[in-house]
Amino acid sequence: MNDWSYSESERCPACDHRAVLPDAATAAGFVARSGGRLAALPCPVGNGWHLVRARAEPGPNR
Repeated sequence: MNDWSYSESERCPACDHRAVLPDAATAAGFVARSGGRLAALPCPVGNGWHLVRARAEPGPNR
């Protein structure tokens, strides 16, 4: 189980106020638990990691 609380995480003003996850490992935990419905990508301005819908949103490696 993830110890990180997605709903209580900081929000990124540069990325439509997406939740900011602290590192790739935390983001990967959410991706794994979603069964591939989510994808993780680094914030383009360096604020951590974000989650996106894997099939609906553009991003690297998709």
